Amino acid sequence: MFVSPIPANFADFGDTNTGVGRGWDVALRCGIVVDHLVIELTAVQTHPLRLDVLRRGTPSRDVAFREDDLPSTLHLGVEVDGVVVAVSTWIRNPYPDMPSTVGAQLRGMATAPEMRGHGIGGLLLVTGVERMFASGCDLVWAHARDTALTFYERHGFVRRGTGYVDVVTGVPHHDIVRSR
Repeated sequence: MFVSPIPANFADFGDTNTGVGRGWDVALRCGIVVDHLVIELTAVQTHPLRLDVLRRGTPSRDVAFREDDLPSTLHLGVEVDGVVVAVSTWIRNPYPDMPSTVGAQLRGMATAPEMRGHGIGGLLLVTGVERMFASGCDLVWAHARDTALTFYERHGFVRRGTGYVDVVTGVPHHDIVRSR
């Protein structure tokens, strides 16, 4: 099982511990301290949160991505007290507007609603971005829901182009990118 080292810029989330290993004792707003663990998952392990978070209230129930089972695709999750509460999928794929740049596409980023606002999504995003940059990518990009743009911008992503409505979900989106 992959256990993520704490990213160098994790101080943004209130934890300056730079150790490696089992976890990140992070005090949640409710005063509970839990053990967070970033782990590698299979595509199937991401499906319950993808369905619950990303397809709720949309016309689609499909949560499988065509790239899910490619050997170069990486699925990460955050485990809290033995339960997967956030997931993300990282696909080696150049950004369409910059095809000569080595890129990774973030897809299926989802955090359980009751766990939002505690730094868990940020932890997962920072870990995934750092893994992609460490693997040779110069750019990470995504089709981000407009409701999540502030979250991504806080983590160094910028909007590109004009907004659009995603054909699968019917939800407004913008492309976002983050360069090394």
